[in-house]
Amino acid sequence: MGRFVKNQELGQGATSVEIPQVSTANRPSGQNGQIIYNTTTSTYQAYNGSAWNNVSEASREKTLTVDTFQGDG
Repeated sequence: MGRFVKNQELGQGATSVEIPQVSTANRPSGQNGQIIYNTTTSTYQAYNGSAWNNVSEASREKTLTVDTFQGDG
């Protein structure tokens, strides 16, 4: 799928990341570490190298942790 951008760089001051939204029927074959929002199940899913797994539940609050890195690497 052309919507998945490999190693997209976020600019300084970026406030959000757009996660691809796809239905269960249209999920890509998957690459280890890929994240999608499944519109069929209303869940975020991650690919672990062999299967898509839910990382959220549709009925629960979604919480994301933002880390800030400083330095040269």
